[in-house]
Amino acid sequence: MTTCPFSVLAKETDEGWALKYRPNPCFALHNHEPSLHPSAHPVYRQLSRTPQLEALSNAGLAPKEIQTVVRESGSLATRQDIYNRIAEVRRDSRQGESPIYALANQLEREGFWSCIQYGPDRHVTAVLFAHPDSLIYLRAYPEVLLLDYMYKTNKYSIPLLDIISVNATGRSFCIAFAFLSGETEEDYM
Repeated sequence: MTTCPFSVLAKETDEGWALKYRPNPCFALHNHEPSLHPSAHPVYRQLSRTPQLEALSNAGLAPKEIQTVVRESGSLATRQDIYNRIAEVRRDSRQGESPIYALANQLEREGFWSCIQYGPDRHVTAVLFAHPDSLIYLRAYPEVLLLDYMYKTNKYSIPLLDIISVNATGRSFCIAFAFLSGETEEDYM
């Protein structure tokens, strides 16, 4: 195998991109055939900035289902393009806040009771939140409390604790939710 002493090199610097061109005939060869399908080129896969994608994501549709809807409109977007756009929309909706502060602010805006606990290193160790109507309902039926942990519910690998009660007719209702960093008695307290 021969090495080519010349090439095009691109490197991002503080001032922008620095390009170096080193001509040599061996760099005129490609290791693949040209891509003929438009979906291979990101410029053809761009998603238009419409609230449809955000609405579909907020409605709970999975990216593969969103891709089906988007493809019906003629878009060539891949599933990764959908994931990237959803992440971008979420970042934009936080308006520069960290995810935990965005959550705290949204809970406050929507009238939830919430409590966020921080560890000695200022990392979040617990987030507890409840809708005020659920707390009123709990005062009417405080006899039974069920605590149920759900794992793998978020990218931070923090389990979600679901606190449930039962009313006089035997129907269960949600009281509160908590993201806890552990399962010790201290964490529950």
